[in-house]
Parts: sequence; structure tokens; C-alpha cells
Amino acid sequence: MDKEMPGTQPVTLTDPFRPHDPERLTRRRFLCFLFGYLAFVSLAVYLVGFAFAALQTYVIAKYVPTYTVASFIIFWGLYGFALGNLLANTLLGLFYLTDRIHRPNRVVSIPPPKNSPAPDKKEAA
Repeated sequence: MDKEMPGTQPVTLTDPFRPHDPERLTRRRFLCFLFGYLAFVSLAVYLVGFAFAALQTYVIAKYVPTYTVASFIIFWGLYGFALGNLLANTLLGLFYLTDRIHRPNRVVSIPPPKNSPAPDKKEAA
């Protein structure tokens, strides 16, 4: 888990105080950032949903009843987007944690095009 993430381009994290010195992420650090983000988003989604339910029940329905349907539609559009983001990133993190992290690092070589000339082969005598 403490190896750098494989790929053709290194996965880096740029510090705003040191923009010219990006940090290469390890698998452990990537997963920590990802699941920390997911924990924060899940708490935020829960609190926003609770606040909206209270706001709609006690404020919008009582003082501005004409905006009840519009606020409901707008809220559920944004709330659904946040839940979709949470679900997609959770599935990404679980896939990476359960499957991708245990695969060996392989260097992928790209074969030459079919119409290119074959390299010279020297025969051993």
C-alpha cells in the first residue's frame, strides 16, 4: 500500500504553498483522501437534508407556500446529484481497495504498428 500508484503519468497532489513541488501519491494516501472526502460529504448531505426538511416544514410551507413545489424540485435535484457523487466515489474506493490495490504492477508495452518495418534481427553464430 505504500507504493506509488501505477500508471503512465504519476498521480500527484499540489500544495498551494509549494505549487512547483507536487507530491506523488501512494495508494495509502489516495485511499485516505478518498474515504476522508466521502465521510465529509456523507455528513454534509445528511445535515443539509435534515436542515431542508425542517426549513420546508416550518418556514417555506408557512410563510412562502407558493415556493414549496419549486424549492422541493430544486432541492431534490441538487440532493440527488450529491447522492450520486457519493455513491460513485464510494464504489470507486471499494473497487480500488478490494481489487485494484492487490494487482501486481505491470508495465504495459505498446506494440509497433503493423505496417512498420520489422527490427533487424542479428543471428547469433
